[in-house]
Amino acid sequence: MLVLGILIIPSINLEADIVPTPVVNHMHDMTVVGYNQVGHLEGTGWVDNDYRIVLAAHNYLEFKDLYKVNTGDVIYLIANGNINTYKVTDIQVVPADDVSWLTALPKNTIVLQTCVTNDLRLMVYGELQ
Repeated sequence: MLVLGILIIPSINLEADIVPTPVVNHMHDMTVVGYNQVGHLEGTGWVDNDYRIVLAAHNYLEFKDLYKVNTGDVIYLIANGNINTYKVTDIQVVPADDVSWLTALPKNTIVLQTCVTNDLRLMVYGELQ
């Protein structure tokens, strides 16, 4: 599988490959995201000007400790030969069917997403430093 980059979150000792997560039948196909991987959700930005990146992973695999991340923690995204550094600015739990947060994001933002339950998602927001 194509690897787009590497996600590193030192506070939870995470280093994982970033792989594309396609849309299938109007939903992101998370079955393509396996061990030591997080998915870049198709249709969200990537590392370039004015982007909003959304990465997702299973709460029993790579994002099992995402709930331990705190505001102020650092997130690194390595892609295209560059190290992009983000600072965690907000953490929320939102309904699974609520995507209004996506359009409200400032530019140059990363969002990490995982399931809390079938109906709730944990969202970790970071801003480019």
